[in-house]
Amino acid sequence: MVIPHSQMFAPRSFAHEATRRAVRALYYHCGVPVQAISEYMIDEYLGKAKLFIVPSPRVLTDKCWSALLNESRREATVSISGAIDLDDHWLPAPKMFAEIAKSHPVTESEVITINTNEYLVRYESEKMQRIEKAVVERPVSPLVFEDENGGKIVWSTLPLELGDSMPALVAFYRLALAEARVAPIFTASPQTPGVLILPSVFRDVVLYTFVSELDRDTRMQVTHLVPRTRFNVMVPAQRSAMVLIDRKTGRVLATDKRS
Repeated sequence: MVIPHSQMFAPRSFAHEATRRAVRALYYHCGVPVQAISEYMIDEYLGKAKLFIVPSPRVLTDKCWSALLNESRREATVSISGAIDLDDHWLPAPKMFAEIAKSHPVTESEVITINTNEYLVRYESEKMQRIEKAVVERPVSPLVFEDENGGKIVWSTLPLELGDSMPALVAFYRLALAEARVAPIFTASPQTPGVLILPSVFRDVVLYTFVSELDRDTRMQVTHLVPRTRFNVMVPAQRSAMVLIDRKTGRVLATDKRS
């Protein structure tokens, strides 16, 4: 995840909210951990990721945008949302989208279609005066630009990280993950955003950490997809639990509960 520091350091910025919602959607809903990098330090990570997520940046340095374009030409996928036609000084700096889009303030209610499903996204209070979307002639849905080398840019014309619809944001990220062929290493039942599931993969073992935000205990069945083995865990209300499994066999080696 590329942290849009150019916007974060600007007055009246919404970048903190955008990055927080991006992290929550990816970790709690999509089951995919991310590494955060600054747009100023993106050169250190070039050629090392399948997917770059840029949450509602609005502005980016020319250097960062050029690096992202180069990554999309290198077979990586770049996921970005909202209007993006300004540089880090908030001066016009047309990107590749400028040929097909214009920037307009968001309305109180916006509708976006993702994978044939419609989602209502609300922007309330001061956001209607301070947040802009990109307007294109096509229907409002994520656009996928594919490079001849296999890389892609997945672009939502709405700044989804700044709206109130977590389902729309999750659907957008799942689209980007599918385009990048990135998938979680586990599934869980019940699947609830009230419990964070964080797998840490080591050479021989995988450590699963569960953190509950719920007011009641939650019994879960987790399937570790390779080699597709299942284990059960009880996550106490407002507490955490840990399960250590063998990476090759999926056998449970140890469990622990912490306050």
